[in-house]
Amino acid sequence: MLAAAATAVAVIAAGLGGWGLHAATSSPAATPLSSAALLTASHQTAGQVYFYDGSSRWLYMSVDIGSGDGTVICQVEGPDGHLTTVGSFQLSGGYGYWGSPDPVTNGPLTGARLVTTTGTVLATATFPA
Repeated sequence: MLAAAATAVAVIAAGLGGWGLHAATSSPAATPLSSAALLTASHQTAGQVYFYDGSSRWLYMSVDIGSGDGTVICQVEGPDGHLTTVGSFQLSGGYGYWGSPDPVTNGPLTGARLVTTTGTVLATATFPA
């Protein structure tokens, strides 16, 4: 009887241990929020881009390029490399931010870029896969 109880306890402990090990080694669920650093051609940080691909999609860009005033354009890149202009905003002293509740693109985004009104690329960002 004592041996049967000891065997039952050992089986339960092994089962719980295996369950705990499975929970500890399971990969975390993917989050709908992605972020990426905006980098200049010389790899200097110029801001941050956030993309939320959940039930209500949105995109937010924060820029700090140190100096400069004027209008800049936010473009996003899809998995096929296609660029879509999604908005524009003003920089003041090199600082600015922009957000949109629903980027006009469908599906995942692979990157974003900050461009002047004359087409010069100021910074790019690549979202993690």
